[in-house]
Amino acid sequence: MSIQVGDMKLYEVEELAEILGVGLPTIRKYLREGRLKGTKPAKRWYVSEENLKEYFQPEASQVQPEEAR
Repeated sequence: MSIQVGDMKLYEVEELAEILGVGLPTIRKYLREGRLKGTKPAKRWYVSEENLKEYFQPEASQVQPEEAR
């Protein structure tokens, strides 16, 4: 279940796995590798809505202009 901290929405690993249609180990692996940014204030990972949106944005270095293709 997501939690609200001020105006920031935080998702737990279980909720992200359901939303993204992947297993819990996959989400945890992405967090450990830094592919998905999150925070672990105690024993639970949390991912902000902003970081989840960032995960789906292509990296600027991977986006090439039409002329370079």
